[in-house]
Amino acid sequence: MVAGVTALLALWQARQGRLGSLVFGFAIVVLCVGAGILVFQTSSIWCSPLPVLAVVAPSTLWCFLWPHRKTARRAEIQPAEPEPA
Repeated sequence: MVAGVTALLALWQARQGRLGSLVFGFAIVVLCVGAGILVFQTSSIWCSPLPVLAVVAPSTLWCFLWPHRKTARRAEIQPAEPEPA
């Protein structure tokens, strides 16, 4: 279940820019490792951070190397109308 949620977050990460994808990827890894440590400390159940890292690291690398292009809005594409004389 954790890997599935992480995969969905990795898909959402693709909407970020270069810096945003790095920050988002680092935050997700820190959050999941922290949650795994918290679960281990409270109930002695080991939740490995490796599945999360296996999904987030390639996703972050992909988003950093090939960032998405923002689509131009229609109003920005249309040429300006000439001013009346």
